[in-house]
Amino acid sequence: MSAVREGLTMERNELLDLMEEKVLVLTANVRLSRFLLGEYENRMLAAGVAAWSTPLVLPWQSWLQQCWEEVLLNSPEKAPAILRDYQAQLLWKQVLAEHPQVGLLSENALVRQLQSSWRLLRDWRLGLEDLTQDEHAEAAGFYELARAFEQACEKRHCRTEADLPALLAEKIASGVCSLPDEIVLLGFSVITPAQEHLLAILRAASVRVSRVRLKGKRGRASLYSFPDPQQELAMAVSWAREQLLKQPELSLGIVVPDLQHRYREVTHCLNKLLEPASLLPGQRSARAVWNLSLGRPLAEYAPVGAALGLLSLGHGALSLEEIEALLRSPHVAAGEDEILSRAWLIHRLRDTGQDCFSLSVLAHHARMHAGPYGEPRPWYCAELGMRLEAMSELRRETGSAPRSPSAWVDVFSRWLETAGWMTGVRLDSADYQVVERWKQLLGEFRALDDIASSLSAAEALRELQGMARDTLFQPKYPAAPLQVLGLFEATGLTFDKLWVMGMEESAWPAAPSPDPFIPMALQRERGMPGANPDRELELAREMLSGLEGAADEVLFSHALMDGAEELYPTPLLDHCQRRPAQEMKLAGADGWERQMLRQPVTEQLRDQGLPVAGSVRGGSSLFRHQSQCPFRAFAEHRLGARSFPGVHAGLDAAQRGSLLHRALEVFWKQTQDQQGLLALDDAALRSRIQLAASAALAEFEGYRPGLLGARGRDIEARRLQALMSAWMEKEKVRAPFHVSSTEQCFEGETQAIEYRLYVDRIDELEDGRQILIDYKTGRVSSSDWFGERPDDPQLPLYSTVLEPERVAGVVFARLRPDRTDFSGVVAGERLLPGLPSGGAALRQAMQDWPQVLLQWRETLDELAREFSEGRADVAPRKGKKTCDKSYCELMSLCRFHSQTEEEVEA
Repeated sequence: MSAVREGLTMERNELLDLMEEKVLVLTANVRLSRFLLGEYENRMLAAGVAAWSTPLVLPWQSWLQQCWEEVLLNSPEKAPAILRDYQAQLLWKQVLAEHPQVGLLSENALVRQLQSSWRLLRDWRLGLEDLTQDEHAEAAGFYELARAFEQACEKRHCRTEADLPALLAEKIASGVCSLPDEIVLLGFSVITPAQEHLLAILRAASVRVSRVRLKGKRGRASLYSFPDPQQELAMAVSWAREQLLKQPELSLGIVVPDLQHRYREVTHCLNKLLEPASLLPGQRSARAVWNLSLGRPLAEYAPVGAALGLLSLGHGALSLEEIEALLRSPHVAAGEDEILSRAWLIHRLRDTGQDCFSLSVLAHHARMHAGPYGEPRPWYCAELGMRLEAMSELRRETGSAPRSPSAWVDVFSRWLETAGWMTGVRLDSADYQVVERWKQLLGEFRALDDIASSLSAAEALRELQGMARDTLFQPKYPAAPLQVLGLFEATGLTFDKLWVMGMEESAWPAAPSPDPFIPMALQRERGMPGANPDRELELAREMLSGLEGAADEVLFSHALMDGAEELYPTPLLDHCQRRPAQEMKLAGADGWERQMLRQPVTEQLRDQGLPVAGSVRGGSSLFRHQSQCPFRAFAEHRLGARSFPGVHAGLDAAQRGSLLHRALEVFWKQTQDQQGLLALDDAALRSRIQLAASAALAEFEGYRPGLLGARGRDIEARRLQALMSAWMEKEKVRAPFHVSSTEQCFEGETQAIEYRLYVDRIDELEDGRQILIDYKTGRVSSSDWFGERPDDPQLPLYSTVLEPERVAGVVFARLRPDRTDFSGVVAGERLLPGLPSGGAALRQAMQDWPQVLLQWRETLDELAREFSEGRADVAPRKGKKTCDKSYCELMSLCRFHSQTEEEVEA
């Protein structure tokens, strides 16, 4: 016979009357308890009551814990302590460490599954002996671990939260726990055997126990379909927006069955449609209109993420991504004041090419105040550097010897204080609640003393990080008219109107998901959740019935496609009227964007340019950018707009090019001319090339320590030697030459531009003429040098530093694995192998050589004049092709990509 009176249905006001009479109401979840308390509060306010005692409404688990606390106070004998989930997790990990032969899953996943299986055993009042009927490896492994866990609990005189119903059932008869006269259960779709047993004991002790259902609203239900889950979500939120615009007093709900997996997507959609201003930089949602039932892991909140990052930095190197998150955080000392210098510091760290940084290395970079010539470093961060040095000192003082969890809390607190965590930060309500929950978490971490007497620094940090990830937290926001909930959070709640998403047949009813560690036959025999398709079907019907009665108007919806998978509505809703989505006439997620585009307000500006005041320093890239697109030159060389350098493992193309430049410079400083080159036999040439490559690599490793490693250094050395060896064969068959300079710096001024050029190499021929050579390891073409707006005026600019009558050639030396040759313009035949090439334009340039040099000067003067006068129009020379070819990364600034192809062509 059931210990609970079933089948009772009552009106909501009847339940509120019972609450007023101090009847204990136990709910299946926290949200339902809060909802009932809110309903009761509204009732009191409507009646004009100024003050009232709080009714007895609690979630089931909270009531169990409250009762056990009373037992601990009143029991004459020592009652076992109840482990919180995080304490039980650590104990499971200790059990796993003692049973390495049981290898099933990764540790974290295994611990979560072990806890779930353990709770299922206790909820269904099963003992470990019930597991011995199955000989499968999973069941046998779980039996061994569960037995060891049970013994560990006995040794510590503790139990888990799943044991509370059984423990309380034993204690009730002894009178150490006060009992209510009546209990009403609300929102329970299933009563477990452990709950049934406890309720039977209560009923035997003369406690009236009833399981009630609230009468549903007799509303109308409709079924809609949408192309995909994204549009389904967008339409649901658009529907809520339209409803609230018409009737702000409405109580609305949107149920998203897979809310946990779509949290970010749902949040973004709500902000975009209901609070679009929150999407602007530096803004955050006030959640005045909507509320989300699901919390996020505490570790994902910015203040806690910064705290965990600082603690991790103290006990090991962090990845560049983690370092960047810390440097961008306003929750680290002076984060707002040093925002610009820390952005430069990130740029500096990326430039190093390293993918991880220790505390000492980060402190070194942050405290670099002056350059080699005394100029200030833009990435110098005074406050950050001071804090990092103090953290280094504290690390030396505290060490990393094992400590108790509570002792580690003291160390972690000192560490965060030294790092300036949250110093000077103004907290809004949400952040304040997050910080308070973090402090509570540290208090909970102290409770691990009951499980582990000592932890190493790495273990302590790992446990704290795990607790922060496993702790779901949701700051409290003011009551909002729109509630967005997961499926189980909606149980028992009522609304004026409700939208339920995800009504696909693949999810309703849910596919059985039996426990992997408990024997399948036992699960079916006892009717455990996820083991029987018929049971899942009945639960789905019951849940849908409750949702249909939760509002005056209920809209069910489903997607037609999810990627390439075709979806169909659940047959459980065949009784609902199917209606076309078009009748809603909703704008969708991008409705306001389309409206703005249809009715633009265009501001007409006359761009007169902003002439340069004084002078601007630059190099050949300034002229190249002005020629390719005036706006890019303005943005990069006057506004200082730069994209952050990319990060990847090993050397990038620029670093490889620099290594080759340096190796060739070392080689020619020793060899000096072609005669010296020809004098070397093969062995001597190989030796000299090896020495030059080694010198370049040694110098590189001096300011990029650890980037290459021994194996990477060997690979780069072989690459350099192969390229240089192939190139020297080209140098041998040239007209005789002497290398007059390498990596020479030239300075000049034209219009308002002060430029500095570094010319890779200048050769002098026997007749005194000179050839200017620029090494290139990428794809380049000398055809980019010509026209009124040349794509690449670098070499034409270099030619202006020499006396025109002495210039015999301006060329690229292309050194690539697939080809080594010269490319450019020469004043005559047989000066360089392969030049002049077969192109008619380049042969014509050879014939008109003096005129070409003059033309280049005039073109460069015109580009300098444009820049100096402030010409900055967004005008890529060849449209998007120029943007792509020049790897321009400023399109988010110039917005050129937002123009249509027709506008570009016009």
